[in-house]
Amino acid sequence: MSNIYRVNYTYSTPNPRDHRNKESIEDCRLIDVDVTNLSRCAPLEVLSAHLELQGACVLDVGCGDGWLARSFVGQVGQVTGIDPTLAQLELARLHGSFTNLHYVRGVGELLPVKDAGVDIVIYFNSLHHVATAAQEKALVEGARVLKDKGYVYIQEPVAAGSCYELCRPVEDEQFLYAYAYERIRSVSLGGLFFQTAEEWFLSDYTYADFETFCKEMLCVNSTRSEGLEQHKAVLREDFKRLGKQKADGWHFDQVQRVNVLRKPWR
Repeated sequence: MSNIYRVNYTYSTPNPRDHRNKESIEDCRLIDVDVTNLSRCAPLEVLSAHLELQGACVLDVGCGDGWLARSFVGQVGQVTGIDPTLAQLELARLHGSFTNLHYVRGVGELLPVKDAGVDIVIYFNSLHHVATAAQEKALVEGARVLKDKGYVYIQEPVAAGSCYELCRPVEDEQFLYAYAYERIRSVSLGGLFFQTAEEWFLSDYTYADFETFCKEMLCVNSTRSEGLEQHKAVLREDFKRLGKQKADGWHFDQVQRVNVLRKPWR
């Protein structure tokens, strides 16, 4: 993995993947981030270091199969998982029911939650999946549903690390990552929130084998099936070249970034 990661914020043509939005991603800036000495952290440990979860009312936006929401059950007062995909919500419900956990179908830019109703809104590797035209609206919605002094916690992948390199032939999301980061900066500079922390770290992705990797890629986004088939031979080679095999499976590095935003209070 390269020690210097250059975030490219100069992509200025329509995003070919996002058919929901034809606007150009505006010119931004370049920053260099030295990842030589990034700490290796478990994402949930990072989250717990920034947020007080005990008794909180939490919204998990883009909850997928609900693994993150379920991890909060023993700590929070109430957690609601929001996802636009019925199949993912059905899968989440198969993992059991809890009195303080609910799942609701919805999208980030139109949250099915009352005003000032939650303490914490979490976008865990999900903000870049919101259509680019709607990302700022999604953050505005986060502010609407938060109580005063509430937090928005955003973890986003960064286009660096062996896991990113492995997935890149199928779906290179670096432009979506960059655009989401710029929206986070925009709402902070605009006064909607003030930022209390930004943290970069290395996380570990582990797959039992190549077939498990392919299955998880499709769980996140079923439209990747064509790309997986098209590049399967290269992906299989890259899986062994980029991964580190250990007793529990194949390990890959992924650079992550966390932004913690706080809603101002009167």
